[in-house]
Amino acid sequence: MEEFLEYRIQIQGKFDRDDLNRNSPVNLFLGEGSGSDSYIEVTTDQSGLIGVLRYLHQRGIVIRSMNLIEKSSLKGCPHDRS
Repeated sequence: MEEFLEYRIQIQGKFDRDDLNRNSPVNLFLGEGSGSDSYIEVTTDQSGLIGVLRYLHQRGIVIRSMNLIEKSSLKGCPHDRS
């Protein structure tokens, strides 16, 4: 059984949500980070996560960090999928 988890990926630069999602293997939630960074939140299984990382790499997007978002921290978020 594949487990779907939520990940936050901090990326360098500002991006248009529609442009970023146009060819993405999964739907990406895009938020503004501090300074010139943005972040992506995505709910997917491990295979989907690898697809997202490859997609970002192919677009030349610099990945600053990646974290697993604990389910308890999702409560009340506008994109909470529980």
